[in-house]
Amino acid sequence: MAPNSHNNVLLILLLVSFFCSFLGNGAANSILDEKLRLAEMNRIRISVSQDGSADFRTITEALASIPPHNARRVVIFVESGVYREKIAIPKTLPFITLRGDAGGDPPTITGNDTASVPGKDGMPLTTFQSATVAVDGDYFVAVNIKFE
Repeated sequence: MAPNSHNNVLLILLLVSFFCSFLGNGAANSILDEKLRLAEMNRIRISVSQDGSADFRTITEALASIPPHNARRVVIFVESGVYREKIAIPKTLPFITLRGDAGGDPPTITGNDTASVPGKDGMPLTTFQSATVAVDGDYFVAVNIKFE
């Protein structure tokens, strides 16, 4: 093989290696990292307080105000207290943060469901359906908050 041929083969191998790594985890990670970076740059702040002094009285109301497939980090600041509600964060709500009041006792989200509690259809809930907080959305964060 001529010296020029070795250089061409080496160049082709380097290009193939680069594109394989780009199409493998490298490309997916860079796309995800970019989505996360953009979401964090454009944060939205929502507040929840049971006494009515905030944007919403319940966490469920705050979550309902967020448009599906939002592309921004939504930080829901939750004042101290006990919130008796079932929270569901579907796959269509990425970038959600529940942040408890840093100055007082952490807020508590509590529910009384168990697998044997009757659901809306009268049949017992399954363990999966009895969760107090169910998160399917990507990039979820919880800080200084208790789940019971």
